[in-house]
Amino acid sequence: QDLSVAFQEALFDDWGDGVDEVQGAIEGSARLQGSSMFFLTQEAGATQATITMLSKLYTDAGDAVDTEEWDREAFAEPYLRAVIEEVLGKFVASEKRDSHRIPPNVWRNSSESGGKVAFYCTSFASVVVQILTILSSMEDAQFHKHVKVMFPLLCDLICVQSDEIRHLVKDVMSNKIEGMLQ
Repeated sequence: QDLSVAFQEALFDDWGDGVDEVQGAIEGSARLQGSSMFFLTQEAGATQATITMLSKLYTDAGDAVDTEEWDREAFAEPYLRAVIEEVLGKFVASEKRDSHRIPPNVWRNSSESGGKVAFYCTSFASVVVQILTILSSMEDAQFHKHVKVMFPLLCDLICVQSDEIRHLVKDVMSNKIEGMLQ
């Protein structure tokens, strides 16, 4: 009982002073708490680890001393692209479907908001931030290979509620895509 009260007080702190807004959010998301929250958080952590490993293989492929035995970039590229496409697609779909049920304060810092409300878009916000950071750090040639697939996904992310994600999308657009247009 004490843990439940502490959890509810923490949510009140995060969501602000509007009791009606907080109570509505709690009631609306109560059916999704518990095991859904646990599994979404676990899936997001595993996906983040997968993306970290694949992006290291893909973006740091030229740094290896002995690359003749294994082409890390060629190995990681299709897997990384598939994971990025899946995560961004599901994130945008969840954000469109569930955003009206998510308190605005949850989006203050997307990379730290996962796990407070059990929706794909909140649980995977930090993964999307990681993906956008990776896209920004890719070599231009690497990014250019995937621009036809990434551009529509980036455009969809322009409309999400998270300021942090929108700013990162702006950075990717201005640093990667703008150079291709010249």
